[in-house]
Amino acid sequence: MGSCGTYRQEFKREAGQLASQWGVSVAQVALADTIARMAGTVELRTRLGAIGSARVAEEFLALIVAWAYEQLYHEVLAEESP
Repeated sequence: MGSCGTYRQEFKREAGQLASQWGVSVAQVALADTIARMAGTVELRTRLGAIGSARVAEEFLALIVAWAYEQLYHEVLAEESP
């Protein structure tokens, strides 16, 4: 197996060809490739799951979301006042 850079170059070339043949975007081909890699790699799924859980815990904590809505509320009120 080649280096990661070689893999990416080969993937980009093949993705472009497939996208042209199937009438889909390169992004759709890349998504399909990523899903296939995730399906076959427990470690990748575990790592991405942990990253996603950490992001939700940091960005969507109820207090943070409530604070963000409060800030938005104040901004809207400030824009509407004469």
